[in-house]
Amino acid sequence: MVLADHDTGKLVWAAPGRESKTVHAFFDVLSGQRAAELTHVSANGADWIGGVVASRAPQAVLCADPYHGVSGATDALDEVRREVWRSTRQAGPLPRSGTSELPMIA
Repeated sequence: MVLADHDTGKLVWAAPGRESKTVHAFFDVLSGQRAAELTHVSANGADWIGGVVASRAPQAVLCADPYHGVSGATDALDEVRREVWRSTRQAGPLPRSGTSELPMIA
């Protein structure tokens, strides 16, 4: 697990493990007062992260991390592209150049 400050881009903390006890270990080092100062936490959406953040820094807004935010948007865009392609293919061949008829896309 790697934690970074998005404002500075600097590494804040790192430890092996992908489980809630690793997140708890970070908050143990951080202390309650510093955890209370957190306003936002970005993560990949795993329940084992969100649950600990909600209990140890309930005031912090849990956000998608930059990688997973872009990944989700890219996946959604790709799905729309595939659906437009499927609809266009089902509409039939395009008219020859110079005609004003366009196929109807449902």
